[in-house]
Amino acid sequence: MNVNDEKITKALGKKHAVTLLETTETPKTVDEIVTKADIPKATCYRRIEELRNLGLLKETDEKTIVDTMGTRKTYIRCIDEIKITFDSSTAEITTLREE
Repeated sequence: MNVNDEKITKALGKKHAVTLLETTETPKTVDEIVTKADIPKATCYRRIEELRNLGLLKETDEKTIVDTMGTRKTYIRCIDEIKITFDSSTAEITTLREE
């Protein structure tokens, strides 16, 4: 298992990470993610940052106008599938990315 595989495994093991990825099949603002997935806002921001750094989530070019205060960023997952394969001595992570 390489370093990035280890980081992905650790990130996915953290509370709310998988739920956040499930929720962002389509672009969502942080407030939409928090409401739909029942995730604390501070945790949501931490998971977004970590998943973005690993290439599992991205900020979209689409912005959502929320109120008179302006627009909000939206996020969408970059992957459709994560596969972990084990053999006698190692584990390997394969991601199927959206086109």
